[in-house]
Amino acid sequence: MPGRPICSPPRTPNAAATCGAPVGCTPSTRVLLGACPDRNRPPHRIRRRSRTRPARPRKPAPAPPCAILGPTALHDGASVEGDTVRARSAVPRTARRNKILKAARGQRGGRHRQYKLAMETVRRGRVYSFIGRRLRKRDFRRLWIVRIGAALEGSGLAYSRFMNGLRRADIPLDRKMLSEIAIHDPKAFGELINAARKALGT
Repeated sequence: MPGRPICSPPRTPNAAATCGAPVGCTPSTRVLLGACPDRNRPPHRIRRRSRTRPARPRKPAPAPPCAILGPTALHDGASVEGDTVRARSAVPRTARRNKILKAARGQRGGRHRQYKLAMETVRRGRVYSFIGRRLRKRDFRRLWIVRIGAALEGSGLAYSRFMNGLRRADIPLDRKMLSEIAIHDPKAFGELINAARKALGT
């Protein structure tokens, strides 16, 4: 390259270099030592750290997890790699999988064995269960009204007038309790009919 000093090494090991460098040195060594200075630029110098400048303080090495958390801090789901703790979800993942498969027990085919199909089945079943819990309240209320109406046949009172009479007589019985009384204790239900008639003035 132009502008860079080129010093040819001596042909024989005993011969001295033409530029005054030690015997056996390479051209790069002679350039660093300043034996072959370039006329256009000063010789290269190796930078050294100043003695007056203090060195940067090194960060202390992190303590192992056992020294921070104690010897009993690690559990079966964690492993030590160097100075860090890597959490592993083996135990919770297995428990979560077994919980889904247990909820899908009784399904046909792979829906009780394969996790993906079991998850879809359980999720869909929970949606239907949410809907069914609300439909159940309507169905039972309708059933109780039918039972009370059947017990009022031959008494001369309609269902609506019977409920109005109980409300005026200040008898706090709901439809479920009235239907159970009508089934298991018809005599007590007849007394309720008389109390409703008295409150209505009929």
